[in-house]
Amino acid sequence: MASATGQGLAGDFAIAMTAWAIRTGLQRLDQRQQQPLVRHIDQLLTRPQRFGAVRDELARLPCAAVTGFAPTQAWQTLMRWLLHFLPGRYKRLAARHSEVLGRA
Repeated sequence: MASATGQGLAGDFAIAMTAWAIRTGLQRLDQRQQQPLVRHIDQLLTRPQRFGAVRDELARLPCAAVTGFAPTQAWQTLMRWLLHFLPGRYKRLAARHSEVLGRA
């Protein structure tokens, strides 16, 4: 299946998520946490996690079976989205060689 934008699944995911956020408005973003993948990652982040640990977790989930799924790009996109739209819920720490993200 070809990517709609030519940027691959991660690029399409980022564009779709941004478009969704703009359309629904900030007041509804907390509903997105109810989605199984985001809910799973949110639970994982109750303890701060290094970038690679979350990437590896995404690679073990059913979404990894989708052709073209790239866990590194998917986590980078989701992490930026969470930090941008829910800054009071998540905090990012820049460690020496990795980003660490956890719930605030």
